[in-house]
Amino acid sequence: MVMYSTLVYLYQQKHEVLVPETGETVFNLRWRPVYSKTLKLNKSVDNVILFQCFNQDQKPVDITASNLVFRMLDRTGTQVLLTKTLEPVDLFKGRVRLVVRAHETTHIPAQLCHYSIVRESEVDLSTEQGVLHEPVFVDDHAGARGVIDVVDSVFPSFVDSRALEIPTLWSDPPSGEVFTSELNKRTSGILTFQIRFDAFSGVIQPQATVGNSGIWYDIGPEFTYTDELGDALFHVEGHYDTIRLRITPLAGNIARILYR
Repeated sequence: MVMYSTLVYLYQQKHEVLVPETGETVFNLRWRPVYSKTLKLNKSVDNVILFQCFNQDQKPVDITASNLVFRMLDRTGTQVLLTKTLEPVDLFKGRVRLVVRAHETTHIPAQLCHYSIVRESEVDLSTEQGVLHEPVFVDDHAGARGVIDVVDSVFPSFVDSRALEIPTLWSDPPSGEVFTSELNKRTSGILTFQIRFDAFSGVIQPQATVGNSGIWYDIGPEFTYTDELGDALFHVEGHYDTIRLRITPLAGNIARILYR
């Protein structure tokens, strides 16, 4: 018997950024980060990214009197996708972290984005007190915009539900069978149906056909409902060329059928 093993890593992303020292009258560029690495944001899970703030002497910057705001922009730089205040880890040593919860990435499609960080600090502007908004540099040549990759690496990407067409409402009292529209070339092993009932009584049977034979056969169990009201779910497992639902109504109605 042969056994295989693979390495996995559990760590937090850490990125070094350059913070200007407000007290200096002259800003001399003495140290440049060699490059700004691309950050990654994994959808559907919580993400934690650490930031270490340095000055031009490669020493940690005390940011206890500052507030760092992170913004994520789309690829064109025309839309703000996410705004978060960086959480303190050790402000005296210039350490903060970005925490992005799973639900905060739901609306963001997987894509290559940009990000920026702004330092907000209370300063004396000679004549009045105010807030100074400074860019935090993330690469060489005082660049204030970095790259962050939003990826669907942990869970599958979200797929919108689609609607099945329901035939003309059956007579009152209903009689006979009706069939929904057909789903072609399904490759997924599990298909989920969501049906909204309106006091429905009757039987729903999933059916399938192979190729262009036109011969339909029942797949899985039939689902029987009595005075059903509201939404209900059921699943169909297997790989079929075409699928439809056969509905045998006894009373009530069906408002809609969604699948994915």
